[in-house]
Amino acid sequence: MKRSEMVKLFSVLAVAYPSFDRCSTAEPTLSLWYEMLEDIEFDAAVIAAKSWIARQPFPPSIADLRRESTQMLHSGQNMPDAAAAWGEVMQAIKRYGLYQSERAFQSMSPLTVKVVRCMGWRSMNVADENSLGVLRGQFMKLYQQAATREHEQSLLPESLKASMKLITGKER
Repeated sequence: MKRSEMVKLFSVLAVAYPSFDRCSTAEPTLSLWYEMLEDIEFDAAVIAAKSWIARQPFPPSIADLRRESTQMLHSGQNMPDAAAAWGEVMQAIKRYGLYQSERAFQSMSPLTVKVVRCMGWRSMNVADENSLGVLRGQFMKLYQQAATREHEQSLLPESLKASMKLITGKER
């Protein structure tokens, strides 16, 4: 989004929420909103704002518009839930077994692979019937935590992710 488009987005919000206009005209406010939303396409931001306006009686925050935009843009790309991910693992174990781990990983979604690597492909393959229930519970808990973390990361602006990577030296 361009800075001039940010001003247009503010206009849309000010029409729907008259109180929004008083706080949105200040340069520091405009600068921060622009910095935090510049990686979102203008059309997507307007649609997200209108979606918010249709459902909420109060103006959105930066986080609200990022969440709306992200959900709208990624609604068709949902990752499997924990139970479906566990099904991917069980299918891969049946099909590829212990010694074809790379082929098994190619058959699973990226987040599922991440959790499986964390838990250990070998330990998942050699589990007996008695320990399989415990392993499933551990997998589902780790998967849900990883999915939540990935969702939260997807809400961050790309510029902020890049800054965090420079400071920490690793991908978030």
